Parts: sequence; C-alpha cells; structure tokens
Amino acid sequence: MKIKQAAIEDIEDLAKVALTTAIGGKDGTDYFYNKNAVSQYFCEPYIKYDNQYCFDVVENDICEGYTVGAVDSKDFFAWFNESWLPSLREIYSGCQIKTKEEKDIIDLINKDVENSSFFEEYPAHLHINLSKNLQGKKVGTKLINTLLDKFAEQGVKGVHLGVDIKNDRAIGFYRHLEFEIIESHSWGHVMGKKISK
Repeated sequence: MKIKQAAIEDIEDLAKVALTTAIGGKDGTDYFYNKNAVSQYFCEPYIKYDNQYCFDVVENDICEGYTVGAVDSKDFFAWFNESWLPSLREIYSGCQIKTKEEKDIIDLINKDVENSSFFEEYPAHLHINLSKNLQGKKVGTKLINTLLDKFAEQGVKGVHLGVDIKNDRAIGFYRHLEFEIIESHSWGHVMGKKISK
C-alpha cells in the first residue's frame, strides 16, 4: 500500500472510488445515470485547483481511496462557483435523473456554495473516500493525517468536513480522529477539528 500525491492522470480511477462509496459510504453505481457527477463535484475540482492537498492510496497498482482538500475554503469556493460549476451546469443541463440521490447531486451542481460562519475557525476542508477493501484497516487514518500534516505546514488552524447522517461508521471514524460536530442539517453533519502546529 502506498499513499501518494494525486494527479490529473488519476482522476478516472478516483471517480470509480467516488461512485462506489457515494451512498453513505456504500456503492452508488446503480443510483446514477451520470456516473461521473459525484467525482466531478467532490473530487476532480480539487485536483485541478491545487493538487498539493490531494492524496490517493494505491494497493496492487489499483487506486483504492483518496482524500482531497482546500487550505482556504473561501478562496476555493469562489473559484469553484465562478470557474468550475458553470461548465458542470452545461454538461448536466436537462440530464436524465435516476434516483433522489442523483437529483441531490444535480441540485448541488446548480447551486453556488455559500460561505459559512465556521470558515473563520475551520478555514480548510476535505473529503475522503475509501473502497470497501481498505475500510477498517487504519488506512483512512494514515490518509487523512497525511493531509492534516500538509495543512499544519501551512499554519491552518482548523479543518471541516461534511458527513452523511446515515454513515454512522464514518461519523465514528471522525470522532476517533477528534473531529466534533459543529453544525447539523437534514442531510448530515459538519464536523471540525482544530489543527495544532
């Protein structure tokens, strides 16, 4: 098993991981007509924006997971809203939608991300996805700590993430890593962690 910096040439492999963990950590393949939508919203833009905060984990030459993030959420989402989402809206305009879960992704694409008050205290954010093969093997801890160390090098004081309310396993994993719930919504929780230098 090897953790390495993610690159543009990894996007196709990362998209498979994103899709097969899309439904509360479970396989979302049968839920989507538009198989790349999850990755194009939650993974690919981070690699295109600044891949120094993007890492993947490779086992037997197969990408089995990744974490991607942004050191400054305000700056990232300003770029995301202005430069990334418009092209996705063109791609998915009038697209077929198979399930509520797919509609939720398309709805996200059609809505700008707003700044949140917790960005001041937790300015960085991340996403992490692991294939079923690697879950429960402490790989997620190593992967997320790789990114947190990178954030710490930049003097970041806090990081946040979103987690599906149905994904009890992930919530427990983040609590183990000392993330705390800072906001709750119908879809799930925003969890945050202070980063020490």
